[in-house]
Amino acid sequence: MTEATATLPVPAGLQRAPTDSEIEAIKKQGSQMIAYKDTLRDIERMIDGKEWKAGSSVVKGDSLSPATKHAFAVFCTITGANPITQVDILGGGPYLNAEYWKDKINIDPHHYNFVQRDISPSVEEGLRARAKELRDLAVEIKDANPAKAAELRANAIDKDDEANEIRELRIGYSVPEWAQVVVETTIRRFIKIAPLEKIQSGEITVIEPYLIQVKGCNWAGGRPIQKGKRRDGSFYEYQPDPVGEAEPAKTAFTRSLRRTANMAYSAWANDFNAQIEKAEKAIAAEFEIISEESDGAPAPGEPQAIHTGNGEPEAATEEGAVDLPEAGGISGEQEEPETAPSHSSEEEPVGFDVNDARKKYFAMLREANLTADRKNWQVENYLPESTTEWTEDDYETAFGLLEAIINNGGSAKAEPAQQDLLP
Repeated sequence: MTEATATLPVPAGLQRAPTDSEIEAIKKQGSQMIAYKDTLRDIERMIDGKEWKAGSSVVKGDSLSPATKHAFAVFCTITGANPITQVDILGGGPYLNAEYWKDKINIDPHHYNFVQRDISPSVEEGLRARAKELRDLAVEIKDANPAKAAELRANAIDKDDEANEIRELRIGYSVPEWAQVVVETTIRRFIKIAPLEKIQSGEITVIEPYLIQVKGCNWAGGRPIQKGKRRDGSFYEYQPDPVGEAEPAKTAFTRSLRRTANMAYSAWANDFNAQIEKAEKAIAAEFEIISEESDGAPAPGEPQAIHTGNGEPEAATEEGAVDLPEAGGISGEQEEPETAPSHSSEEEPVGFDVNDARKKYFAMLREANLTADRKNWQVENYLPESTTEWTEDDYETAFGLLEAIINNGGSAKAEPAQQDLLP
């Protein structure tokens, strides 16, 4: 199977959304009981030869652990995504891009076409700047070439009109002021009673009476940093939209197409989109926990270099190496050990070790079956969203809650201290 001809077996048509059991398979990274084994192996080979731009860094497929690649391949199989052209890595995990959603809507027999328009503030500003340039030039040549000057003034008016239209569109869509990239999508589709066979055969050539259009809008980039409060009363900051911040333009075009498709093809898209969101959350959790342990590795032979030949990252050389973090990296949460291990011959007193605590935490999350919803669970229990911000008390709180869940097979939730509530 080549990259150009890779055919994924499911979903078979637009009505076939991934099932919950298939999504659950993403979490079983080491399982060999997944169907489509040949397909999975082919996809894993495709992943090996692929590089993804992830914000300011590059993620190489052959640097992912075998377990991560397996989870990635299952994700591509159940969503029907081609990892070469239809998947980006943003915000700490695989993200289905606009090419994926284009493919899905193009399969619908009622689809005619779609267009996307950038209505960002930067586009408006560019149009106004160009209008000013045209007016200034018209002033300079008005005596030497009055006709050309009049043409330039007319063009300047057109530019200002377009800028005003873009501004009004953003107002109409209630776009927040902070949004950097804003995209409007217009989908044209045939109505349900359209005689599609006669239209396709050419028997009917006037198709406008059978077409409707659906407009939608979405945006990304510039979302303000949010504040949270720890149980000890201190504050921490976090970015609520790491995917949008990593690639604002790419994300805005994808989100706009995805939202508009849900409105235009609600008969299948709403359920399909809901299942895809579940799959994205599942793979993001597995991708973050498994692969970020090896993110940003130095070159072989350097002190912190690692290898993953057995599926787990290990230091390639002990000299100068420190314990590897359990989570962090691609999503912006990579954590450095608070102190490097000492090579002194004197024995040091044993205290709180953030790396050991982190490893224990993720192990307990897996046992409690909470890896896919880790961040929401942390927020619900008044813990900082990023473990980068965690204190020893935060870890102890998490351990106690997880132990109750594991032992009792139920749920446990922390009660907020009065000072935890933000004004």
